[in-house]
Amino acid sequence: MPTKFLRPWHSLPGAALSIALLAAASCAPPPSTASVSIPPIPPQQGRIWFYREIDTADVNTTTPYVRLNGAIAGVPDPGGAFYRDVPPGTYRITVDSEGNSPRPTQEVVLVAGQQIYAQIGLGGSWNGQGFTITMEPGDVGHAAVEHSKFYGG
Repeated sequence: MPTKFLRPWHSLPGAALSIALLAAASCAPPPSTASVSIPPIPPQQGRIWFYREIDTADVNTTTPYVRLNGAIAGVPDPGGAFYRDVPPGTYRITVDSEGNSPRPTQEVVLVAGQQIYAQIGLGGSWNGQGFTITMEPGDVGHAAVEHSKFYGG
């Protein structure tokens, strides 16, 4: 009879080990963009890359939403990059900001097969929580994205 009460406790070490392994796996940093096989731009689409470089003087640890025409496109983590494939057209890129900080906006026109690069940076707002959007030339943006952590497409 006592063994019936002990059996449930025998599975606890295994369960604890499983939970610990899952937790450790979820903490792995994302790969660099250069090490990931990025698919080609789909036909009749363009690609907008968003990236945020690491600034060692950065005390702003917020991760705001980046929006395309008001819809959430992603979150620009420091040192990270992501992209969105979208139909050709005019897009308004905005970055959410904290409090009364100005909300940066960039209007871009994207054609089929084109890649453009939007750098999300820190702005000089009164509370240190503002952001900027800078459209970078292809060679500059591509080099920055290659050295960033890849957060998906």
